[in-house]
Amino acid sequence: MSKIRVWQENEDRQILLYYVTPIQTCVLSLSATFRDCKSVINAKTEIETTIIKIPVSLVTDWSFTYKSWSKFTSNSFISSYEDLLLSFKSLAFNKIDKRLLEYLKSESHKTQSSIIHLSHSQLAKEIGTTREVISKILKQFELDGILNLNFKRIELL
Repeated sequence: MSKIRVWQENEDRQILLYYVTPIQTCVLSLSATFRDCKSVINAKTEIETTIIKIPVSLVTDWSFTYKSWSKFTSNSFISSYEDLLLSFKSLAFNKIDKRLLEYLKSESHKTQSSIIHLSHSQLAKEIGTTREVISKILKQFELDGILNLNFKRIELL
């Protein structure tokens, strides 16, 4: 399944905003298109992906011409807004260790495997912190018997 990671940067840190999966649109890019300005986010495909680029001039026109396009973009905004609210809630109210463990469990569930192939640096980007913080928390999780650590490999127990 194709997946595009969308994030914002501040100095040397990143914060994951959301992933764009098949048959979705990047709503922050779409928003920039509606406002006719440069997008303030970064995006990168994580696996081979086919992307359809629609000329800016058509995006607004289609909203008035095609009810299905208007419905698609509206639903995309609503869905992404709800996802961003959940992310904000997690950032605001959950400590990094809880967010990290939730992320690892989510990845394990998505891949249907207890093995997660990510480096500490990659995890730091996903969680929005530094590699050092992630390494410290993961080491504590290992001492607590929650997981086993190997090079770019984490096994949930």
